[in-house]
Amino acid sequence: MILVTGGTGFVGSHLVPRLAETGDRVRCLVRSPAKAEILQAQGVEPIPGDVTNLHRLEPAMPGVDTVIHLVSVIRENKDVTFNPVNVQGTRNVVQAAAGSGVKRFIYMSVLEANPNPKYRYTYSKWQAEEAVRSSHLDFTIFRPSVMFGQGSGLTDRLIQSLMMFPFLAPCLAQGKPASSPSG
Repeated sequence: MILVTGGTGFVGSHLVPRLAETGDRVRCLVRSPAKAEILQAQGVEPIPGDVTNLHRLEPAMPGVDTVIHLVSVIRENKDVTFNPVNVQGTRNVVQAAAGSGVKRFIYMSVLEANPNPKYRYTYSKWQAEEAVRSSHLDFTIFRPSVMFGQGSGLTDRLIQSLMMFPFLAPCLAQGKPASSPSG
């Protein structure tokens, strides 16, 4: 049994159906009943819960061999901030996994996670990595850089920018304009 946190987010929404197709039993921690219905239609077992609440995580763990922890806040707002979700949420998932005998823990961090509190997002991801590293779980931490694709929003924002400012175009040649044959 594989438990995925963040199974309805950008990465999870691509990963979970693939896991289900392989025949693995997949369970996802979900906060939204509407998203639970989508997961059920894919043959995935949704479990109500929230990484910020250890007691709401524990019912998702029985029978789980592997946890894939994807939940993360990329931008803060007044209601959702890095520490409760990225840091304490990861600590909660690690604690619940360790207490349930989970064999494997996979954590999605971020490129440039670092211990400098000046960079709040990457610092929160570094703190979460430290929680994973200090556990006694068999773990993998991977650090992707920019991810984009269908549903990421990045492509849509780029297209909007080009439509608003068609005279600006990205320069992909080491930041220097290409020289003309005559010059």
